[in-house]
Amino acid sequence: MLVGYSVLYFILSFRKELQWATCGSWANCISNFSSFTTQSNYENTYKYPNGRFLYTFLGQNFTEIGSWNITNGTQYGKPILPSDDYFNNYILNKSEGIDFISTIDWRLVLCLLGTWILIYICLCGGVKISGKIVYFTSVFPYVILLILGIRGWMLPGMSNGIYFYMKPDVSRLRETRVWNDAANQIFFILSVTYGGLITLSSYNKFNQSTLGNTLVVSIANVITSIFAGFVMFAYLGYLAHITGQNVKDVVSEGPGLAFIVYPYAVTTLPVAPLWSILFFFMLILLGLDSVFASIETVVVTITDQIQILRRYNALVTFIVCTVMFGLGLLLCTNAGFYWLTLLDNFTGSYAAFIIGLLECICIAYVYGSNNFRSDVEAMLGSKNWGVRFYFIFQICWSFITPLVIIGLIVFTSLNYPPLQLGNYKYPLWANKLGWALMGLILSGFVFYAIYAIIYFVIIKKNSCRILINPQPDWGPLLEQNRKKVNYHYGEHDGYLIRLFDKITKKTLSKQKLDGSNSIDIDNNGQETSVSNQQARNQVEIEFTIRL
Repeated sequence: MLVGYSVLYFILSFRKELQWATCGSWANCISNFSSFTTQSNYENTYKYPNGRFLYTFLGQNFTEIGSWNITNGTQYGKPILPSDDYFNNYILNKSEGIDFISTIDWRLVLCLLGTWILIYICLCGGVKISGKIVYFTSVFPYVILLILGIRGWMLPGMSNGIYFYMKPDVSRLRETRVWNDAANQIFFILSVTYGGLITLSSYNKFNQSTLGNTLVVSIANVITSIFAGFVMFAYLGYLAHITGQNVKDVVSEGPGLAFIVYPYAVTTLPVAPLWSILFFFMLILLGLDSVFASIETVVVTITDQIQILRRYNALVTFIVCTVMFGLGLLLCTNAGFYWLTLLDNFTGSYAAFIIGLLECICIAYVYGSNNFRSDVEAMLGSKNWGVRFYFIFQICWSFITPLVIIGLIVFTSLNYPPLQLGNYKYPLWANKLGWALMGLILSGFVFYAIYAIIYFVIIKKNSCRILINPQPDWGPLLEQNRKKVNYHYGEHDGYLIRLFDKITKKTLSKQKLDGSNSIDIDNNGQETSVSNQQARNQVEIEFTIRL
């Protein structure tokens, strides 16, 4: 939906004068000021002489927003920018709360529809086409960001914004929301636990430099975030300069920075529509880039589970995009922004943290960190520095990362405040709904665990240990790559299985868990019994590949 907002702003930017520069015919700031005061008495309501800022004096039956002293030209309080009024009352047509749904904005519907059509066109041809498109959507935003940065660093007051950006406020570290938002941002921007990394990496070659890619992506993310901060805070410093405020008073969190603060800042620049077009085009590209990975993850999951649908990849993509568009219609109503904030706060954060914790436990303790090392070594080679210093990653996955995630969940849960948007406090049922949505995301693990126990243990009468061990044919798909893997003992279907990288015999060897003789299956499929000692001494085995 944020991409849909950006599309609408992008279209509206093709004007000689930007509508949100002043209180124009679209605004209710003069004829109806009820959005900013609690009463309908407006005789003490004023506009700043240049027509840009909205104020009201603190008087009887009024709620103070800020004030402007006409005599000496001084002010205090935070002004309501025209871009604020434009976004909340013209673009969103925001209602009084999440449960006040009365109208649907067809402008937003059309923008949302256009966004999903564009996403489908880019993804329907498969990863070969979308991969080429991503080169543009990933690289070109850097060009736009650099252009915006050069312009912003030439503006008066930009140094105040940069100083505010570089000066740490250690006291904020005591706020649980800061830690939650920071961790959630890292998880989302790197697609950790969201499935995008696993999905896209499945198209890589077996010997792809996974470790190198990981370092490049992580470092690029840090550099990009820092660089974007220098650009954005330059404009915030400029906005504080022209409004006579402190930088902290113009800083806005969430969508406010993208759709209120920055759009107004560019209205004061020469050729304002050009800067607005560049900015919102950048937001569109960045938004599409993240949606591509999310939709590709859903499509690949469906086609992998129902392999007959692989030949109908375009149809599956169309159905997924259509369903997503239908679900997004709720966000196009006058209460849509409240719902968007609810989904943004509850569908990520804790769910992503818990999934990340489970991933660490599964890799380190269930699958086994040594087995994972064998996989990494087979792909990267034994001489790769990542393999040589694997113990560092092993310590992180086994101890440090799980403990940090557990601490983060506990720390943020103890003092996590009820959801709030500005001065609006969400009702209790909305908070409960948010937690229920989070539980729904995690319920897939529970339901599949119940299914696995019923089917594999109760119906098939297998040992419970089968549920925490790889399938018999687990390993690289191609036989030449499978020979490179050296797995340690793992349990499966009542047997202990071991594979070695030096293979001379085409034999599948299994040793029963109950301590009896092992069973060897030769190339002709005949079973022969050998002693446990013979099974232990056999060190060159090839695992049968099930195609």
